[in-house]
Amino acid sequence: MITAGRTSPRRKGVAAKGVEAGGVRVTQKGIDIATEHLAQFGEHAPNQAMLDRLGSAVGTRVTGADANFYLHEISEATMMGRGMSYDAAHAAALGKYGVSPYSLYHPEVIQQFPSLFNSGIRPVIRILAEARVRVQDHVRGRSSFGR
Repeated sequence: MITAGRTSPRRKGVAAKGVEAGGVRVTQKGIDIATEHLAQFGEHAPNQAMLDRLGSAVGTRVTGADANFYLHEISEATMMGRGMSYDAAHAAALGKYGVSPYSLYHPEVIQQFPSLFNSGIRPVIRILAEARVRVQDHVRGRSSFGR
């Protein structure tokens, strides 16, 4: 079962407080940043569907997968704008908000494009994301991993 929009229980940062406790206010500026950022990767229907959802929510607060996607894309765009590679920025944005990579899309979007969301790969993605977070925490001195 997809648990879109859930934050990692190990990370009680911005996402856990902001997204689940009142949400994140969507602005046109934020939508513009995310739209411009995603345009460099070409057409991807699920991204457009998420941007459409957020576009209709400008001026309101969103939670769950909508907030995760919004914050993730803006953060990723900012990091890449500062010279970080896509892979590094993507991983850092996931870690910053403590979300899994498959919590970025609303369940309605996943249902709209099921062939683009292969359920067989989700466990692998989750394991890799969790391992990446553990390594990042270790590098930052927040764990005993590898000691």
